[in-house]
Amino acid sequence: MLQRKSVLFAIGEAEHVVDVQDIGPETTLNTYLREKTFLTGTKRMCLEGGCGACTVAVEAIIRGKKKVFSVNSCLVSILSCHGWKIHTIEGIGNSLMGYHEIQKNLSENYGTQCGFCSPGMVMNMFALQESGQATKEHIENSFGGNICRCTGYRPILHGFKKLASGSNEIKLQGEEIPDIEELQLCSEYSQKNCTKSLKKPKKNFLMQAKESKWIRVHTLQDLLEVLKISDVKNYMLVSGNTSRGVFKDTSIPDLYIDIKDTFELIEFSGNGDMLNIGGNVNLTDFADICLKMSENKKFSYLKQIVKHIDLVATVQIRNVGSIAGNLMMKYQHNEFQSDIFLLLETFNATIVIVDVDSNEIFVSPQAFLKTDMKKKVIKNIVFNALDDSYVFSTFKIMPRAQNAHAMVNAGFLIKLLNGTVKLARIIYGGINPKFIHATQTEKMLIGKQLYDETVLQNVFESLDEEINPDYVLPDPTPGFRKNLAISLFYKFVLKTCPPEKVNVKYRSGGDLFNRPLSTGTQEFGTDKKLWPLTQPIPKLESLAQSSGQMEYIMDMPKLPKEVHAALVTAKAPAGSKILSIETSTVLKLPGVIAFFDKKDIPGRNVFTPLDSTMYFSVEEELFCSGIVQYYNQVIGIIIAKTEEIAWKAADLVEVKYAPPTNKAYLDVREVVADNITNRITHISTLLPKEKGKDIIKVIKGDFYIGMQYHYHMELQSCKVVPLDDGGIDIFSTTQWMDANQQGASTVLNMPTNKTWEFSTYAVKTDMHANCYTRAPGTVEGTAAIEAIMEHIALTMNLDPIEVKLSNTNTQLSPDMPNYFTNLKTWANIDARRADIEFFNKANRWRKRGLSVVPLRWVLEVYVNYTVIVSIYHGDGGVAISHGGVEMGQGINTKVIQVCAYKFGIDVSKVSVKPNYNFVAPNCSSSGGSLTSEAICYAVIRACDTLLERMKPIKDKMKNPTWVDVVNACFDAQIQLCATGYFNGTSPGIVSYPIFGICATSVEVDILTGQQQILQVDIIEDLGQSMSPLIDIGQIEGAFVMGIGYYTTEELIYDSEGKLMTNRTWTYKPPGAKDIPINFRIKFTENSENPVGVLKSKAVGEPPICLSIAVPLAIRNALSFAKKETNPTNTDWIPFDGPTTVEKTFLYAKNNYKQYVLH
Repeated sequence: MLQRKSVLFAIGEAEHVVDVQDIGPETTLNTYLREKTFLTGTKRMCLEGGCGACTVAVEAIIRGKKKVFSVNSCLVSILSCHGWKIHTIEGIGNSLMGYHEIQKNLSENYGTQCGFCSPGMVMNMFALQESGQATKEHIENSFGGNICRCTGYRPILHGFKKLASGSNEIKLQGEEIPDIEELQLCSEYSQKNCTKSLKKPKKNFLMQAKESKWIRVHTLQDLLEVLKISDVKNYMLVSGNTSRGVFKDTSIPDLYIDIKDTFELIEFSGNGDMLNIGGNVNLTDFADICLKMSENKKFSYLKQIVKHIDLVATVQIRNVGSIAGNLMMKYQHNEFQSDIFLLLETFNATIVIVDVDSNEIFVSPQAFLKTDMKKKVIKNIVFNALDDSYVFSTFKIMPRAQNAHAMVNAGFLIKLLNGTVKLARIIYGGINPKFIHATQTEKMLIGKQLYDETVLQNVFESLDEEINPDYVLPDPTPGFRKNLAISLFYKFVLKTCPPEKVNVKYRSGGDLFNRPLSTGTQEFGTDKKLWPLTQPIPKLESLAQSSGQMEYIMDMPKLPKEVHAALVTAKAPAGSKILSIETSTVLKLPGVIAFFDKKDIPGRNVFTPLDSTMYFSVEEELFCSGIVQYYNQVIGIIIAKTEEIAWKAADLVEVKYAPPTNKAYLDVREVVADNITNRITHISTLLPKEKGKDIIKVIKGDFYIGMQYHYHMELQSCKVVPLDDGGIDIFSTTQWMDANQQGASTVLNMPTNKTWEFSTYAVKTDMHANCYTRAPGTVEGTAAIEAIMEHIALTMNLDPIEVKLSNTNTQLSPDMPNYFTNLKTWANIDARRADIEFFNKANRWRKRGLSVVPLRWVLEVYVNYTVIVSIYHGDGGVAISHGGVEMGQGINTKVIQVCAYKFGIDVSKVSVKPNYNFVAPNCSSSGGSLTSEAICYAVIRACDTLLERMKPIKDKMKNPTWVDVVNACFDAQIQLCATGYFNGTSPGIVSYPIFGICATSVEVDILTGQQQILQVDIIEDLGQSMSPLIDIGQIEGAFVMGIGYYTTEELIYDSEGKLMTNRTWTYKPPGAKDIPINFRIKFTENSENPVGVLKSKAVGEPPICLSIAVPLAIRNALSFAKKETNPTNTDWIPFDGPTTVEKTFLYAKNNYKQYVLH
């Protein structure tokens, strides 16, 4: 076998020859791009293939044809790239070579905010465009694997859909799938009658890396021969390598066998009665093959497989993840809810397995799980024709629309003769590792009439008896999964039942949501006389972000002798005592340099000092001082030569604990229930202004809302560089430079120069401290009062809008009634309510709901910021540096607009420089929605100072240009640099209210708990917007972040306080198909703010408060469902964290006795 010493591939037009001794099989393409070639435009975040930040496009020859497809570079081994051409964000367009139309469209349509997801978005779109699959429908459906935390997705999808082609046809990339009659079985190595002619086999090769071997084989016989002669016990067949994103196996095989180009394993063939697909066909091709083959009536069931595969993983994963690879994950982890396994078992496919002596065995997917696969290979998957006597369906119920594993998945295939069951296959996933078939129910159904009411009830009783889910956190509760499984069988019956046998009101319950293309409108005013102020311009950094040129902290070039740190955390519950920390073994590992803990701190062991005027209320330990305060509290840090070594070493530090002596309180409710008074601190009490004397009913209830991950796309990171004078430079991903400086100074002991009465309480639990996310306090407060209002309205059978209007303080909010009136007209509220009533009466198992939420959000003025504005002679360019942190909210864009407006110059003459606390010291945190306006205020002050200095010179000149004035001032030795300052006492600065109102309508599938947001209408008061596109983006992004908080983002802890939802596999922010189908934004007209900066109002946080309308609309829909069984039901559904799919289903309180046909 040819032995190669290097791997050969191209990045763009540059050829790369890489010595395998410098890399290894565990080196990913992402690591190589970022650390070896310094192409940091390709980002890294989750390292699981779950976020899409690392997406690149691959050009490769597959089955003799060129294909272009997107992949997650964090999962692909660099050795798999041999022979590929890789397209990265830097290579398709930049400021020197010109920007690609995709990059420009993303920028022009305000599709970037923080910009960290933008390169991945662009490259996914690039691959779609290059592969000829860029229809509007295909584009919108292809971004489930790309998470955006800022924009709310709408502008991204809108920009990309402008590039769509007209055809909706989807075909296999780079090649035509033959017609059905041309699909014929291939004989081994025969080119006659083959679907794809086999070219002369490529040469196999071996690469010897440091710790293991890598062999690529191109024929099945060669693969079997390698397995036969190999004496290693630990080997791995590699194709897409996507399983590492799900199951993190840290062991390194002795032998990797690359089979992605093994001919027989990627072929497909078929005839009128059989479809034979190679085991290593990727899931994208699998779906395309099935779609074409489904044109044959005998294989029409394959359309159901195509629909289901679309819900598996992401585009990037499906492009390289194979059928066999997915099956092997199920084989090795029986608890894995494999959709591919479920599909194959449902439709009774056959798995063909071959051993090293070329002996073939034919097994069912269920039997495959018990087959010894040592030195065996999944060769083919065989599907057989089905006649029209079969009824079938499959389901996958997920916590969000895309890119999530199934909470429960199900497949049903039943053969009928005159309505009598002759064969039944009832398959479930997500029940327990051993449960596959509902065997008892399958047997019971034989000979029965499927669409008989009595039979159905017997089926439900049987399923209730034999389905026994396990409970392993963070999986959904067993009760939910059991009842959902039963509900899905009912859904299948409704879907397949002849129309005359089912009440028309129940029929829609058989379908899953069919989401149309999303759309949106944005209505705002602009005054051209003031441009560039009020002008809707793209974000300043957007082209740099969409082309990968924007440098983030983790992208900074490495310095000589740079080392890396990783946190060592406590794997013990609160109250545990650290007995010993054993690091001697770890410190002997190659590349590990040191371990530091509390005893190594030269200053104080706190990073939130109370004496630093930093608004901290509690001093938090940097490193655990001995008694663990919460699970995963930081104990110390490992220092190593590389990031990977540091991570591995941190996991190997051995810490011994004594167990806690007292109960750990992990929840506020536990503290209150046990009345632990020393953990409860009274904050304030608000007394009612009056108490009614005509009390009809006293309404009581609870409201609990949990936490939310920031889920930054850019990871928290920090780079520290020692200086010659003994100080340090800190480069940090922070919103608060000053707090970083104060915290470092404390730890290192280094000078800084280097309508109701209610009470509020603070409660101490044994959990980690919470960190502010977006609109802290006001989000929860708005949600609580809105829940109270809707609770009252439901209980008293009142219109929620009228209840809210009646409780509006018109002295504080004199215009709020007008907001309700304007919304009712603009959003057509009365007609939508009537449509909802009509829809709900016509549909038993689909319900719609609507909620209207008003908002009065008070902008508090308490911060301070410094700005410096410098004007340069020559071309009159202007540079600004300020103390605000641009994190996507558009500070810098507004700054250049304001500065250009003040000086009367084009925005192209103004630039914003990076933050530096030497230039802008002692600045407050960027937050509270105030920063943008505050920085702009400070810029105005600095500009005014400069204009005042320049005025005497300008007055002496006749019609001078800006450049003429600047150069004349320079010649006159006028200082062309000035600072501006903002604080809460600055002239003209006062607090002011921000008003808004939102209408949200949803549709809920009562049989699954899934929901989709049909329409959102937001009217928000922004005064005279300084930059409308910026402000629209903030509204949309904030609202969608709130959708996640209230519907999908659930933090689940175990009994010790360990967070179980701490990765992309388990924590689910909204995706591109979770946003409102129709998303409408309107700015309040003629609403100049007399006390705002340039008549504007703040925007960053208020819109997230309006997103409480989503779970309230879900409750409104559920109220209609509950009244189906009890018309007098007025029970309120209390808030208990996010209204997830699971909770929505459970709130409906379905009982299978209700599952009838008439």
